[in-house]
Amino acid sequence: MRALVSALYISLLVIPIGGIAQTCTAEWLADTDLKCGIGGTQDTIRCYVKAVRNASVELNRVYQDLEADLAEPGQLIRAQRAWLSYQREECGYQASGYDCDNGIAGMCSLSHGVCELRLTCERVERLREHTAAKCNGCPPRKSDGR
Repeated sequence: MRALVSALYISLLVIPIGGIAQTCTAEWLADTDLKCGIGGTQDTIRCYVKAVRNASVELNRVYQDLEADLAEPGQLIRAQRAWLSYQREECGYQASGYDCDNGIAGMCSLSHGVCELRLTCERVERLREHTAAKCNGCPPRKSDGR
């Protein structure tokens, strides 16, 4: 029964019922933490893997939209590459206390997954802010007609 309940909650991340918050909002993250907190370590890891996958899809969508709208996207491309490197290193650092090569692999994966989710969602929010920004000093946009 517990496995069935865990599977049901995990599936809610992928199949929204009654409408779920937009990916990577505070509400979505809280829902994800609640749903992923049910079940054993492996269920929790699988749940966070799905959440990271959903957040990554949203990150790619927001990034590609912004990149396509920038008159000169070179700086954004460089910033995104640097951010990806930062994410990899930061999440590796956060999970390093579990001795990932020789230690508790499940906890290492869980720590890494939670870190990836948080940082990915933070990046999504930053890119959403950049997309919404219309100001003096903002990078020129094709949609601005500049």
